[in-house]
Amino acid sequence: MFDLTDLLAEVRGVRGGNAFGLIVPKSKFLTSHVTTRGISRIRKGKECKPYFTAADDDRTRCVANEVSGDDLSLTSIQWAVGRHQKKFGASRGEEDPFEFLARMGLVERQHCGTRDAGQYRVTLAALILFGKEAALSRVLSNCETVVSSEGGHVRIRRNVVESIRELVYSEKSPIRQRCQQVSQEMLLELLMNAYIHRCWRTPGPIMIRVDQFLEIQNPGDLMPGLHVANLLHCVPSYRNFLLAESSRYAGLCDKLGKGIGMVFDSALKGGLDIPIFESENNSFTARLSLVRSDDFREFVRARSSSLSSMDEILVLRALWERKDADVQEIAQVLQRGFEQSEAVLRGMEKKLMVERAGNGRFLLSSGIRSDIDHIFQADQMHLFRH
Repeated sequence: MFDLTDLLAEVRGVRGGNAFGLIVPKSKFLTSHVTTRGISRIRKGKECKPYFTAADDDRTRCVANEVSGDDLSLTSIQWAVGRHQKKFGASRGEEDPFEFLARMGLVERQHCGTRDAGQYRVTLAALILFGKEAALSRVLSNCETVVSSEGGHVRIRRNVVESIRELVYSEKSPIRQRCQQVSQEMLLELLMNAYIHRCWRTPGPIMIRVDQFLEIQNPGDLMPGLHVANLLHCVPSYRNFLLAESSRYAGLCDKLGKGIGMVFDSALKGGLDIPIFESENNSFTARLSLVRSDDFREFVRARSSSLSSMDEILVLRALWERKDADVQEIAQVLQRGFEQSEAVLRGMEKKLMVERAGNGRFLLSSGIRSDIDHIFQADQMHLFRH
């Protein structure tokens, strides 16, 4: 931040006002700009605090009755400690597993001076993340993931850490084997979104279906104030805040407000279609087409320097899939207002990316459509020239 008060006085010719400038570094992320390493903040008094909302009644913060530290898997905790150290560059020295959980507020020692695992009070979030199978079956039977495909279905009754290790990181994962077009980062974000934001009061498992689409459905619809049409630019809202914060601390998901943007970013850069989200009948569904366009993926890679925002890539993808669209249809794709969407289209029109088709509709310029269709042939005629 720098003071522009003197410049303001020169422009106005009189003093009596203050002006300040703020340099915002160019974001490396294609969605809307975020601050402070990915966390949007607002000023509250003398502090800048993360901008998000959380439910007053966080089910995962409750203490799980008849559960102690003995019901948590040390293997799962130690894996999470390793993830934390790798992601945040923390000391790689040996760490007491329960001190690690206590720092996140997942467990609380009942008696001072004792380190006996059985003497810890355990929250539901700790049980969800690290619970042993026997404890989960006894206390939280809905902690289950079902993967369905043309080859049948697989039921996974394990804590979140072990479920993620099996579904995202294992070479034998029933999802990875069928979704090779989906990046590991995006798959992790989609699954963690389902575990973190699901309603843990609602019976039923996380349902994953793989065919021409990857579809992940979790119990519990969106929080009040959120809608599938504003997920890209909304204020983050958490039903299970302790579970979300603990997952982030353990390196299992990203920072506040970046998850959905990362999914869009990864999908379009990978040549996949625009992700689809639905929230109805007390469930939330993320659906991703597994049909990949190598032409569009290569176009985004090769022309990334001229694509200034995710808005432009979303418009290009939408118009490439259809003949034309009006501003209202583009606004739905961008998840922005009419005027903002109109401004994006005007800017792309000046850059010769889109052109008007009449009746208020837009289509890809012939040059851009040809560029996408022939991206792999570009400059091949000069390949062997010296």
